[in-house]
Amino acid sequence: MKLDRLAGPIDPVGVGLKVIKGLSPKAQQNRNAADLRQFGVCQAKRELSNQRGRRSLFPGRFFGEPAWTMMLELYIADSEGQPLTVTNLCAVSNGPQTTALRWISILEQEGFVKRFSSKEDRRIKKLCLTNYALESLDRYFALRRHQLV
Repeated sequence: MKLDRLAGPIDPVGVGLKVIKGLSPKAQQNRNAADLRQFGVCQAKRELSNQRGRRSLFPGRFFGEPAWTMMLELYIADSEGQPLTVTNLCAVSNGPQTTALRWISILEQEGFVKRFSSKEDRRIKKLCLTNYALESLDRYFALRRHQLV
């Protein structure tokens, strides 16, 4: 399912960002985007921490969201400039490897993830979010920020 309803420009004031006087519109837009990404990464880390907390208290099968977990991990990895290998992403999905691989394929087909070979070792496949996925997650977290304001 694509997040088409989240498309469109983000109103910086509407999501709790300050408009800074004296900045050009382009500079303001870049600053807002960076602020929103930083907020989104913090929220993604918090959500993953909450997932781990739930798994420590309840059976893992109660809260299986491998695709969402993988997208959050890739979102954080993007902010750190470190794409994840397929093997690492399967491990953090907290499910069977076959299930993780199936979800990676679905995320690729839906245009959220792209796979590429490592420059160091062509046998190693790495994954990163597409621009579409990054923008969709930015918008998702912008909406969450608005809910918190």
